[in-house]
Amino acid sequence: SQRERYRKPERRDLNLAGTKYGGGRILKIRESKMEFRPQYRFRMSHGSTNPTKEVFTIMTRFRIPQKALAAAVAALVLCLGASAAQGNESKRVLKFMTRNMDAGTDLNLIFVYYPNIPRGVSETLAQVISTDIPSRAKRLADEIRTNQPDFIALQEVTTWRTGACGSTTVLYDQLQLLLDALAARHMAYTPLVVDTLVTIEAPALTGCVSYEDRNALLVRADLRPTGIEISNVHTYHYAHYLDLGAIGVTGFPPIYHGYMYADIKAGSDTFRLFNTHMESTYFFDPTGLLQVAQAGELVAALNATPLPVVLCGDFNSNAEPGPEQTATDRKSVV
Repeated sequence: SQRERYRKPERRDLNLAGTKYGGGRILKIRESKMEFRPQYRFRMSHGSTNPTKEVFTIMTRFRIPQKALAAAVAALVLCLGASAAQGNESKRVLKFMTRNMDAGTDLNLIFVYYPNIPRGVSETLAQVISTDIPSRAKRLADEIRTNQPDFIALQEVTTWRTGACGSTTVLYDQLQLLLDALAARHMAYTPLVVDTLVTIEAPALTGCVSYEDRNALLVRADLRPTGIEISNVHTYHYAHYLDLGAIGVTGFPPIYHGYMYADIKAGSDTFRLFNTHMESTYFFDPTGLLQVAQAGELVAALNATPLPVVLCGDFNSNAEPGPEQTATDRKSVV
């Protein structure tokens, strides 16, 4: 945008190779192939927000043979276009979505019918089927298409299997159902990390039912090639877990919850993305003492993180009007 007046055009080589311009580098242009029309020489502005447009403006100040002009403009656009895209990438705003996919049951029917486990399992399966997991996956895919998140934190990403005990087959795989629904909408997401928390197989009135609970982080498939770097991916199961045997319900393994994280580098900024699912409250733990203990583990991990944090998850906080029933919110905020 600045200019210098001079009296007589000089025929010489302008070697701008290596000159930084909008984050890129300028090609070498020979002035001997150009003739000045005006008596102004325009100086490159390094702070341009539209380097392609500015370069074209500079080039049109010269009378150049048409083929030479086309080649020069094409070369400059190719050189600076990539650098402009990289510059814009450093300023982009990343979008996050967090969603509990819902297993279709809170498993309380197991307690209702205990010690008749086959009846409780069969009633639980009927409850799951009634929630129409495939349709819910499609509706979530619609929501993702509308909001276009870069990262998706998922909790309660269950797999249900039915059939003969020891050889059950998949009835619903919530993760695969979601990925298929996204692909049908031309939305490509890939799992960054999937963590299996617990797998339970129990007898039903007919055969067996298997339940697998997972957390997952998804990332847009086209995100990493744009300069977003992902590293240091970890999963962790809380040391405080639900032991049903402690309340007299036998025949079930420990039920774990946990968190996962990944370090995300976007431009010059790096942060740590967490995803967690905490334990719920129960009739035998109405104030969520187990959940609060898990929150203590999470807070310790957050305090030990040297990076800024984005925290996603299902904290099983109170969804009803009124005060929170546990101390998790206060512990987490403090």
